[in-house]
Amino acid sequence: MKAIHYDPEVLYMYKLHYLLCLVVFSLISGVAAYLIGGKTVGVVTLLGGIVVSYLSMLLKTEFKTPDEKIAAKRIAREILAKDASPATVSRLASQLHYYFQKTEQAVVLLTKYLSGNAPVIYVTLADILQKKGKPKQALSILRTNPQAFFEPMLLASQGYSLKQLGEIQEAIQAFERCCCSAKKHRLPHNGSRRLTQWLTELSYMAFIHHALAECYWLANDFQAAKRHYFAGNIRLLDITLWRFKPRQAPVN
Repeated sequence: MKAIHYDPEVLYMYKLHYLLCLVVFSLISGVAAYLIGGKTVGVVTLLGGIVVSYLSMLLKTEFKTPDEKIAAKRIAREILAKDASPATVSRLASQLHYYFQKTEQAVVLLTKYLSGNAPVIYVTLADILQKKGKPKQALSILRTNPQAFFEPMLLASQGYSLKQLGEIQEAIQAFERCCCSAKKHRLPHNGSRRLTQWLTELSYMAFIHHALAECYWLANDFQAAKRHYFAGNIRLLDITLWRFKPRQAPVN
């Protein structure tokens, strides 16, 4: 097993799951302390456990990847399944790319499923291409999807591509349309439980607001930028991921 560097979006989801596990342990400890030492001891134990859990989550920055051989067998088994869902294919391709640096295999896998027009397939492929420095190719693929101009995930991914290409005003329009569309169309269900799905949606929109804020900052609209930084921050439990300006502020 090895530690790898995660994008903030991926790292945040890992940290949330880590926090939830610690909170469950804190609840169990609180109940046990209540039964043994009474109400005061139980409450103090519970609150202390939650505080420690939160601080531990803030400090946690590395997570281990699954064993490569075991993961490879699972990926092969699920890919061969005839009823593999788009969410499953997306997850497997992400594992190939982020965990094992098998980028070409991930691209080939996702390309095979483009005909289904599932947004999550297109977005995952676009994300990989963007990471490879191919935002123009990513944008071209995204715009072949019939839902390209009203589905939130597709709009956001186009925004990231346009931002990477330096088309800031177009990126702003794409991100703004994404925020409006997200109010009417929920993100596709990723197969997770309801709480996880809700947290995923919150975090996804948080990072979109941050990206939109950075675009406004680059366009010198600092009031709009501050508004969207705030909108992103309030959707994130992890204050280490809060942002108030671009990581590298433009030089005037």
